[in-house]
Amino acid sequence: MNILYFTAGAAGMYCGSCLRDNALASELIRQGHNVTLLPLYTPTLTDEPNVSSEKVLFGGISVYLEQHSAIFRHTPAWLDKLWDSKFALNAAAKSSITVDPGALGELTISMLKGDHGNQKKEVAKLLEWLRHVPKPDVVDLQNSMLSGLAKPIKEELGRPVLCTLQGEDLFISHLHEPYRTQALNLIRENAEYIDAFIAVSDFYADYMADYIKIPRHKIHVVPLGSISMTITQSRQNPRKIPWLMTIIRRFSG
Repeated sequence: MNILYFTAGAAGMYCGSCLRDNALASELIRQGHNVTLLPLYTPTLTDEPNVSSEKVLFGGISVYLEQHSAIFRHTPAWLDKLWDSKFALNAAAKSSITVDPGALGELTISMLKGDHGNQKKEVAKLLEWLRHVPKPDVVDLQNSMLSGLAKPIKEELGRPVLCTLQGEDLFISHLHEPYRTQALNLIRENAEYIDAFIAVSDFYADYMADYIKIPRHKIHVVPLGSISMTITQSRQNPRKIPWLMTIIRRFSG
C-alpha cells in the first residue's frame, strides 16, 4: 500500500504525536508498505531513526508571514525557497516560537479554512507537489487541526482521506473565543471530506464524537500498541531496551 502521512513538526521540540507518527511509519515500512511521512511546518525531532521526508511543506516561516502580511501571500516561489529551506526552518525552530493556543487563534482558523485561508498559496504548493509524486492509496492527517487540507487533497487525488484524533481537544479548549467556536465549526465542516477518523480508545472516540459533533460511526478505534524489541546485552550497554510505540495498522477504505 502506498501511504501518505502528514505529520506536524513541533519546532525543535520532542512531540508525542511526532514520535508516534514516526514509529507507526517505521513499522508500516517494515511490513513492506511504501510510506511517505511528510512533515508540515518544521522538520520533526524523534528519539528513534527518523523516517520522515526531508521535504517540508507549509514551512513554518511562510505560514507565519502569510498570516501577518498580505505581501507574502503573493511572493514568487523562488523567493519563498529562502525561508522554506531546511537551514532556515531549523534555525527558526531553535528560536522562541509560541505554541500557546491563546496566541494562535487567528492562525488556527486560517489553517482550518484550507484553500480559503491566508495560507492558500501553501495549499497550491501542496497540490502541485502531489501531481509530481506517486499517487497514494490513502492519505492520513496527523490531527483534526489539519482537516482544512482534507477537501483540496481529496479533490486532487480522489483517494480516501483519514484523520487521527490525538489530543487536539486540549489545544482547542485553550483557544479564546470566538476562535474556539469557529474552530469546532470548521472541523465539523471539514469532516465531510474525511472518510474516517481514528482514535486510540473507545473513550476518546466517544468523547471526540460529542466534542466535535461528528457521527460516532465515522470514528474507528485502533488501540495503541507496542513492538517488542530484543534486549541487547553488551559490556558497553548491559541492558538496552529501545523505546517504540506504534499502533496496529487498520485503514478503512
